[in-house]
Amino acid sequence: MGDQGLIRICGHDAEIVSPHAAHALGIRVIYQEIVLAPDLTVAENISLDRLGKIVDWAGIRARAKAILTDLGFSIDPGELVRRLPVSLQQAVGVAKALSTETKVLVLDEPTAILFRCPPRRNILSVLQFLCRYHPELLNS
Repeated sequence: MGDQGLIRICGHDAEIVSPHAAHALGIRVIYQEIVLAPDLTVAENISLDRLGKIVDWAGIRARAKAILTDLGFSIDPGELVRRLPVSLQQAVGVAKALSTETKVLVLDEPTAILFRCPPRRNILSVLQFLCRYHPELLNS
């Protein structure tokens, strides 16, 4: 007998058959292991899923800077990810996950992820960001 259950997202039944399907439903996962492109910039990593044939680089950098600032992180959007300490790479992962139409946010070991981001007060910044821009993520 297989597992049984129902997944509802924003009041609608959802069938998740693949990671791509989960992403399309607005499910974002922040893993404890870093899942970024190390040879791309912070801004490019944050916007990677949304890059098209024509790219507004100034807009991408400005959007990345805005979300990082809102989250309480002081990171240069033009910096290569591989040059950042692990804690700030995690911060970029958080910013990436929250820069899209996120409906469900899954944190793998959330305290390990968020408390690595200096300073420790940034967990409060992330919660404030969620309250402001994604209050539905806090209502489960």
